[in-house]
Amino acid sequence: MSRLAMVARATAALVLVLVLIQAVMAGRFLSGDWAIGTHGVVGNVVWAGQLVLVGLVVIGGLGRMAVLVAAVLAALLTVQLGLGYTGRTSAEAVAWHVPLGVAVFGLAVHQLGTLARRAGADLRGARSGR
Repeated sequence: MSRLAMVARATAALVLVLVLIQAVMAGRFLSGDWAIGTHGVVGNVVWAGQLVLVGLVVIGGLGRMAVLVAAVLAALLTVQLGLGYTGRTSAEAVAWHVPLGVAVFGLAVHQLGTLARRAGADLRGARSGR
């Protein structure tokens, strides 16, 4: 597995962990126990990390599925960010922000799995001399 593929997989894992932390912070905010500003900052970091990941999978040639998943997740995170900031003044935006966050988490899990399967296939190919 190339160094670039390893960095991509680590970045995907970081994005996934940060999305999970976002869910915990959102739940704590809803119960009145957390500052929403921190949630917004972490959301920006998740979005930026995903944009970096799109570049890594494209440059690293990690396959069409990896590129597609990374690009779709980046698009969803862009919408999620917009809904999050709009949600400060719109209950409708919050109503869409929460379920989209669930979808983002699921796709982030899928993204990491896609990159892990790719790494496993590359490792098996290297062992068999392909």
